[in-house]
Amino acid sequence: MAKSTASKIASLVLRVFTIVLLLIALIILCTNTKTLEDQNGDQAKFRFQDVIAYRYAIMH
Repeated sequence: MAKSTASKIASLVLRVFTIVLLLIALIILCTNTKTLEDQNGDQAKFRFQDVIAYRYAIMH
């Protein structure tokens, strides 16, 4: 009985972990630019450009 309960809990934890990772990936895709400003007022713009890799992963 304990084995089936542990299995159910492990399955639930893995599903929640997968959903969290998918949400993080979605956030990265939606917010692909970030502008950071330092103390001097200089700005640096960062861009995420691996969208092709995500599209490939979704298609397969």
